[in-house]
Amino acid sequence: LEEKNNLPEVLKTEKNKNKKGKNKKEINDNLTTDTLKSNNHKRNGGGKKKKEKMQVVAKDKSEKAVNYEKKVLELIHDKNPAKEDYDIIYDIISKHFFLQTLTHQAKEEIIVSMSLYKVAKGVTLYTQGLPGNYWYIVQSGELSVFMNDKPVDKLKKGQSFGERALMDGTLRSNTIVADTECRLWALKRQVFRKIIEFIFTS
Repeated sequence: LEEKNNLPEVLKTEKNKNKKGKNKKEINDNLTTDTLKSNNHKRNGGGKKKKEKMQVVAKDKSEKAVNYEKKVLELIHDKNPAKEDYDIIYDIISKHFFLQTLTHQAKEEIIVSMSLYKVAKGVTLYTQGLPGNYWYIVQSGELSVFMNDKPVDKLKKGQSFGERALMDGTLRSNTIVADTECRLWALKRQVFRKIIEFIFTS
């Protein structure tokens, strides 16, 4: 006689089937978990790579903008220790919607930090959609302002422009083209940003 604890062949077969089914389910569950982990890893890795790629593109775009503006600007003299055009520049700063709150000393520091450049007739100073790198004051000449390739304004002696992109880090909202040979006082982005920080912390 067979022992009582021995299972009939049919039940043994069913038990083996259930065991195999369970093992198969565990394998499938493990595969599904591994697949999800792998997909999440790929997704996260892809997101990281995309972010890194965007940062590289933004940096490349900024560097191109810096190099372009530097290329079209012909330096006449670096800095302004002699305080040339003092009255014109001081008056512009004093009436500027943002810079007017600066102290007399701070305004003078801006004046001596500005450099004088020449821009040839017909040259595009900067282009809409690129990062900004200088704040400008027109010493002489005339420039046209374009938005979406349409002329919207003119810039002449004693006017300033280009500060918006430096203040909030946005891209240039317009394109500037020299209608005549121009001379421009310009303040670099780094100096302008320090002024902004000074205003907000004062």
